[in-house]
Amino acid sequence: MEIGLIANIVEQNYKKNTMKNLLDENGLLNLDELIVKSPSFQQVMADGIVTEEELKMQSEKVTALIEKVEQMCNDNQLAAIKELIAEMNVLYAVYNYMNLKSIGE
Repeated sequence: MEIGLIANIVEQNYKKNTMKNLLDENGLLNLDELIVKSPSFQQVMADGIVTEEELKMQSEKVTALIEKVEQMCNDNQLAAIKELIAEMNVLYAVYNYMNLKSIGE
């Protein structure tokens, strides 16, 4: 799928404010929508500069959320969450690898 098409779908969903499911009607993860609506992202990106302090604060926030979720979930739920996080990051890594490789061609 073309990046422009993905961006258009995200923009349409963002404008409609229809974030009800993890996947949109095209089967794409609504991750971009979650990111742009996140107060953390909005705060960090307000000035268009990401500082080491902002990165550190976000890292600490994520660590605290992981600890909170670990306390809330049983072993089966944690296993599913770990698998989901791993596979999402595999997708992110291979997507970026593919894009970087196409730039060099």
